[in-house]
Amino acid sequence: MERILIIDDEPSILEVLRKILQFEGYDVVTAANGEEGLELFRQTPCNLVLCPSVLRQHKRLKQD
Repeated sequence: MERILIIDDEPSILEVLRKILQFEGYDVVTAANGEEGLELFRQTPCNLVLCPSVLRQHKRLKQD
């Protein structure tokens, strides 16, 4: 089964996307912030990561 990691700080967005993607047959993992998302990504192989560009403010994700 394809696994998707969703990272967002809005719980309602996480929940809606999780429900839609699970209904479509995907295994969905969610994270409430960039740090949690990075840790999950390291621990859990994912086929796709969805995250808003606002997370670039996280020090590990920031591009110079």
